[in-house]
Amino acid sequence: MNTPVEIRRKVRQNLSDLSPHERQQLIENAISRFVRTRAFRNSKHIACYFPVRHELDIIPLIEYCWSCKKKVYLPCLSPRPFNHLYFLPFSRDTKLSLNRFRIPEPDHTLKKRVHVHKLDIVVTPLLAFDQNGARLGMGGGFYDRTFAFKRYSKHLNKPKLWSIALEIQHYSLTPMPWDVYLDGIVTESSIYHS
Repeated sequence: MNTPVEIRRKVRQNLSDLSPHERQQLIENAISRFVRTRAFRNSKHIACYFPVRHELDIIPLIEYCWSCKKKVYLPCLSPRPFNHLYFLPFSRDTKLSLNRFRIPEPDHTLKKRVHVHKLDIVVTPLLAFDQNGARLGMGGGFYDRTFAFKRYSKHLNKPKLWSIALEIQHYSLTPMPWDVYLDGIVTESSIYHS
């Protein structure tokens, strides 16, 4: 059984082995599959992420959302010691600044936080996933803490947590008690529902 550290290393290597063109083509195929889902078509408020390091470049998805007149939001880190996420509107003219992990996020002075229950979909970054909706991220636990209520409140239907991924990120994962499962994962060739 692979440890989370080993899986993260393997996924990073697998992603690095793809040519930039091949990687972007696979991502675009996954995005194309995602935007055809009922969940996406019925959504108005979508939180995405600004890709860094080994995360998949979903900027084309963000641009497509804008072209469909959907509201887009990006996560921001709350101050320590809380270590959870909140979400701010994101448009073409939104000023971004780097947080403590050097991830771009909207200017905090805007004070236009949106409550997570207003979001229809949150597209989460991941390094690996399994067919049951388990997600392995970078290890900070921000998404698990922010959406912990989904473990206890199954009747709440918003937001739906989705990820755009590649099949080379599909692994057998050992879930932890604090993990929050994704509602769906879309790859270049499949859609997984939990």
